[in-house]
Amino acid sequence: MSGKSIVAALAVVALAWSGTVSAELLVTDPWTNLAFLSTASSNDTGTGFARLNARIFTGTNDRWHQSRVPTVSDPTWIAFDLGVGNSAWISYARMYNQTDPSGGRYSYHLEYCPVGMDPSVAANWVPLTETYRTNATTNPGDVFVFAPVEARALKWVLTEGTANNFRFSRFEFYSENQKNINLVNSVPGAQLVWTSDHPTHVGKTYSAANAHDGLPGHPRLDINSRTQGTQDAYPIYVTFTLPSDGDDYILDHLRLYSEDGSRSIGQLTIQYLAADGETWVSIPAYTNLGPGAGGSFIPNIADFDLSMIPPTKGLQLHITMPSTNASDNILRLWQFEVFGRPVPEPATMTLLALGGLAMLRRRK
Repeated sequence: MSGKSIVAALAVVALAWSGTVSAELLVTDPWTNLAFLSTASSNDTGTGFARLNARIFTGTNDRWHQSRVPTVSDPTWIAFDLGVGNSAWISYARMYNQTDPSGGRYSYHLEYCPVGMDPSVAANWVPLTETYRTNATTNPGDVFVFAPVEARALKWVLTEGTANNFRFSRFEFYSENQKNINLVNSVPGAQLVWTSDHPTHVGKTYSAANAHDGLPGHPRLDINSRTQGTQDAYPIYVTFTLPSDGDDYILDHLRLYSEDGSRSIGQLTIQYLAADGETWVSIPAYTNLGPGAGGSFIPNIADFDLSMIPPTKGLQLHITMPSTNASDNILRLWQFEVFGRPVPEPATMTLLALGGLAMLRRRK
């Protein structure tokens, strides 16, 4: 973790302890999941709900397993509480579902407990009308966007279901709409494509311009080219590029969500596009990651600090082993998010420099 990331993380924790989590802080550190700062609870006491706000999903126990069929009169819920005196402006939430039973359908919605209210009192919870889902399938998850509310706690409520075996691996909520911050979604002309040189896929490009939005038909990459335990002769490339005639970007952070049961991507290298616009440069800290290269497990929900690379117009995953799953040679990449900002123009830098000089003179 870079010094910048450590400082940002400490600032978030300090604010949480002091009593307020502010939206202003999340603008500078937009990938901070408020669930990390909360305490999870549920009325389904047989579940492992307390692990849901863990940062790393390992495919073993870090998931919530709803173990009964919810009904309108007997709903199942899981809540995330920021604690007494704490609050945040919340306008975006999502959940990642690991395994939903085939054909399973559910009705659910979000509720929030306003700042200063006690979440243990049922009457204090307010439904968010924009989040209601009826008879919905939820694989690989769902995204909720709603008008900002100042909340101490957030609750996901299952009111109906066709099975008693609903699982999801992570819950996230933020003060901002992540889609508006994610460069993949927010920069006009940005492209995200999946390609492979495998004989059965030559010439095929898998577009993922509309990365996971919680709707049916979300693109998934299926490449049947992995040889278990060895490097693949036909790598998979997941390539994100910004417009060639636009700004270079200072990239801060990459988040991946890959789902393959309790497995992970077997081996990958993260690369950035050099200044010549043609050469892909491997990031030393992220070269040959994963158990396929003799390294550690790659979390299904993985976060990578990009602050060490120079300004660039592109980022690429060079995947040489799509999965560690011996029985299913498929790469399932549901989410690819890049956070960053354009390089300031010279005029802007000049103004910042002049402002700094003025401050120094005033201090003298």
